[in-house]
Amino acid sequence: MEVDKASREDLNFLVEIFMEGFKDELTYLFGEKIFTQQTFDNFIFCMEVEPEGFLVARENARVLGYIFVSRSLGKLQRNAVLKGYIFRWFWNFITGKYGISLAQILKKVKNKIYFLFTSQKFRTSGDAQVINIAVSEKARGKG
Repeated sequence: MEVDKASREDLNFLVEIFMEGFKDELTYLFGEKIFTQQTFDNFIFCMEVEPEGFLVARENARVLGYIFVSRSLGKLQRNAVLKGYIFRWFWNFITGKYGISLAQILKKVKNKIYFLFTSQKFRTSGDAQVINIAVSEKARGKG
């Protein structure tokens, strides 16, 4: 197995693994009809803003899983605003590109606000954070 930086060529596999790994949470937030465009956009943001923190595990060139770690959650949040990502995401939401209703987006915002406030609780210093980690169903339970 090898670990390497994630690339745009990995996006389809990464989104598929994310959807597998977080199916219950996604269904809770968005219902049965889950659109993947928002996940693509979020992963592109992570790759562009903090590429050294988005890593994939591969075996025989097949993506088995990923981890995204931010050196600074605060910097990541500032980049979302200062580089215009948050405005693009909002535009994509209101124009229907994400296929998400207002009630669903409010549920997600509540979830993110909870994350922001609780993620600070357990830190003794710094603001580095594992943002997301997932393993393909086909690769789980192997070590």
